[in-house]
Amino acid sequence: MAIADTVIIARVDVDDTWRELTGWFTTSMPSLINCEKYTKFVWIGVKSQDAPIYYTLRAGDQNGWQQTLTGMLEGGANNWFRLEINLPGIWAWYRLEIRATVPQQLRCKIVGVRR
Repeated sequence: MAIADTVIIARVDVDDTWRELTGWFTTSMPSLINCEKYTKFVWIGVKSQDAPIYYTLRAGDQNGWQQTLTGMLEGGANNWFRLEINLPGIWAWYRLEIRATVPQQLRCKIVGVRR
């Protein structure tokens, strides 16, 4: 049986400006730290509008960031979503950036599945 940890619980207002999952605009801040032990993230949550939320996941360490994955969270307003993200390797940090063309609120949780 895999061991899983809650990595973050977030509630953020999303609009057409890219921001980090906890609302930071600065591009150097990680969303998730001490992630070397995880092979996968499971991202679950609810968004308040029908419009998609676009995301970019970046992996990083003391040497900088690399773009890992882009996509969008789709579905109806106030419906649950679930996204499994297989991680690309062993990285210390991850930065999850989000934006939406229609302003909305995102409430979510990310669970890390251990190696």
